[in-house]
Amino acid sequence: MQRCTVAYQRPIATGYGVIHRREVLLISVADTEGRWGHGEAAPLPGFSRDTLNDAEEALHSWVEGNHGSLEASPTASAAVDSAKLDLASQAAGMPLHLHLDPSSPSSVPVAALVVGTHFDELESAAQLAVAAGHRTLKLKVGGRPITEDRDRIRAVRDGSGNQAAIRLDAN
Repeated sequence: MQRCTVAYQRPIATGYGVIHRREVLLISVADTEGRWGHGEAAPLPGFSRDTLNDAEEALHSWVEGNHGSLEASPTASAAVDSAKLDLASQAAGMPLHLHLDPSSPSSVPVAALVVGTHFDELESAAQLAVAAGHRTLKLKVGGRPITEDRDRIRAVRDGSGNQAAIRLDAN
């Protein structure tokens, strides 16, 4: 298990404040064939029911054989599930998405999170996201006055040239 800090290239403003970085736990589990499966526990303060320390404690207890410890930490449980699913898909010789659903598509469109401190940064980020092929742009709102959010939405719309849907995330 390894504790890591993931720093964002640009801060992300949420209804709970600005996030500059996140701490996560990376875990790896091995099977008898020598394969390694990987998972991540990444509770988000203000959103998750448990903390990173809770997840770390639950994972240490799980390693020592107390498998019930995962019930106290949803993020630790998700990390173990991810690692086990990674191992299972490797053993089956197929990507995880096909292991879970053989009819799943090989790619899925995702929304680009558009961030910026100033309107011109938001407009530029929207332009770059559309140029990269994104057809949906996600913008965090709700942590500022509504008039400022309105202007931020307008900057994203201007930057996208009406070529992408805008999804608002108000938390």
